[in-house]
Amino acid sequence: LNSDQKAMLHDQSAAIARSMQNSINNASFNGKSLFGKEMSFSLGNSSVSTNLPAIDLSANDLSTQEGITEFMKTLHAAQISVGSTMSELESSTNAIFAQIKTLSASKSQMSDIDMAKEVMNYSQEGIMLNASLIAQSHQNTISADRVSQLLS
Repeated sequence: LNSDQKAMLHDQSAAIARSMQNSINNASFNGKSLFGKEMSFSLGNSSVSTNLPAIDLSANDLSTQEGITEFMKTLHAAQISVGSTMSELESSTNAIFAQIKTLSASKSQMSDIDMAKEVMNYSQEGIMLNASLIAQSHQNTISADRVSQLLS
């Protein structure tokens, strides 16, 4: 590569590094910077704390192979930090969803049991009412037979 091409590549890599640094500096959640500060997320009864390290890409000299290697190591470390934080948040969220699902199933099962109990009680009361009506009818028949015998 000639010196002009090298200069263009250097300028382009510097622009990419500045753009990445701006993205890192502007990355925020609820108005708080994501990098260089500890953050805590409340998830149900638990919380997840994370501390993504501050990343300064401008400290790397991209004109040398060593600088490019350091730049790549810095990016890789940032990817690992962000990835582990995302995995931890996802795992905690999935655990909460599992709890919600279990609680909903338990609530539904309890409602089903209550409904079955009420249906059983209703059936028992119906049977008792029918038995009472049959006994009353039988009693009326016996009373009518006695009255008939007395009159004859």
